[in-house]
Amino acid sequence: MTNEAKHHLESQFGTLETDAKTMSAKIDSLEAEIEKERALSEQSSVNTNESKQLLESQLISIKAEAQMMSAKINSLEMELAEL
Repeated sequence: MTNEAKHHLESQFGTLETDAKTMSAKIDSLEAEIEKERALSEQSSVNTNESKQLLESQLISIKAEAQMMSAKINSLEMELAEL
């Protein structure tokens, strides 16, 4: 193998090494971004569940209040009918 061919192969190897390092850094960056997105997704899911529970609790309270108001209206209508 001539010195020129050897130099050419060494140059190509150096380029491949640099490319591999660059790709490795990009992969690490993408993996970090994926983990960040997973964490955000999990937090979003937790927030959604908390909101859903709060709304369900409020709905139960509103239904109970509506039943009490309905009973009060019925009571007042009966009193009014007696007058």
